[in-house]
Amino acid sequence: MLAMSTGVPSLVLLLTAAVILAQQPAASPAAPAATSRYFRELKIDSGLHLILTGGINLPNFQEPNVGSYYAPFHGAWTTSVDHFERKAGAVARERSLFLETGQDQILDRTVKTDEILRGPFGTIDAVKECFYTRPIQSGFGSVSVEFNGNDKEHELPSEVPSPTEGLPALTSLSLVRIFRTGPEYVIVSANYERDGSLGSVDFGSAKDGHPGGTGPSGTAMYRTGDPQVDDIVRKGLGPDLTKYGIPTHIDVEKYLLSREMPLPAVALDQEKNVMNEFYGFGKFIRQDELKDGAIVASRWLQPSVTEEEKETLNPLCDARFRQQQAIGLPTVE
Repeated sequence: MLAMSTGVPSLVLLLTAAVILAQQPAASPAAPAATSRYFRELKIDSGLHLILTGGINLPNFQEPNVGSYYAPFHGAWTTSVDHFERKAGAVARERSLFLETGQDQILDRTVKTDEILRGPFGTIDAVKECFYTRPIQSGFGSVSVEFNGNDKEHELPSEVPSPTEGLPALTSLSLVRIFRTGPEYVIVSANYERDGSLGSVDFGSAKDGHPGGTGPSGTAMYRTGDPQVDDIVRKGLGPDLTKYGIPTHIDVEKYLLSREMPLPAVALDQEKNVMNEFYGFGKFIRQDELKDGAIVASRWLQPSVTEEEKETLNPLCDARFRQQQAIGLPTVE
């Protein structure tokens, strides 16, 4: 093109080339030129670009063995960043946050995963997913509980005293019922909106603490926002809800006042029943263990708040959650 013989003076060609280059889009801040695999800092600018700084250059690209750090992955179209924390003396690292851009290299979503139960049945997590730039009808956030096997990279939330002040409003609940079926376990997590209506159900099956076995698995939305779809789903889920004793509605006010939750009887051997209450879209979690409908043990959990969440992400995520509630979109999945 520019190399063709056109009779145009070479100086003009050089100036034209300079103008063309100047008009090309700048490289995305999410893809730093440094060759480091790990970074100490992440900043999110006003355009929601991810800017990694403080490259960590250890011999043979070793991973840091202590502290907080970021591990980016540059795909063909998108960039993801894992925010890891490796505590002193800990065997495994913990993932504090997962961030992912869209094809435009602008932040699209984050996922925060906290382990809230562990036992011979495996690991059960609270998962908070937030979207930032999609239309809210096709990209609504959620706070839900699901079975995730024995993944050790998930964050361990802090166990804290009962908050005496500054507790955010209750935003959702989750009932977890764990059943023993011979050498296997079936884990059913029912996620409820703040008004007590069932929003989704997650099924997991485990053997030796790992996913598998002959039981059900997968997540089903009980409330999609489409009445026709909801009717079909509810008819299909009905037998499983009965089998595992999952109520389609919880009287939230009554539960909070009486601290009792009579559960439907089931024919299966019950390992554990736990009610999780989420405050402020997962900023605090109250966990109640139930036996014969009564609370036998309680504890409060608090997930970490990373610098990027504190400074930028949480206000944006909370605003979208409130918008979802205002227009009747689900907040559990």
